[in-house]
Amino acid sequence: MPYEECKRWREEGRALPEGETVTPAYAVPPFHPGHPPRTRVPHRRTRRVDGALVSGALTALCVVTLIVTVVVAATLPA
Repeated sequence: MPYEECKRWREEGRALPEGETVTPAYAVPPFHPGHPPRTRVPHRRTRRVDGALVSGALTALCVVTLIVTVVVAATLPA
């Protein structure tokens, strides 16, 4: 039963005949030209971070921290 017919029947106070069902396709209102479908914005691809890259960055950070600590400890007055 089309959407408009269901709406008209509801306004008249009538019910569906016994044993007749409404399919889900008719429960959705029809396309309305005043509300065009939204255009999809393409998603930007995000760069995936590799585990090796993270490991290398953490190793470099640890080495730099160790070097800075040794230099600072060596230059402090005793």
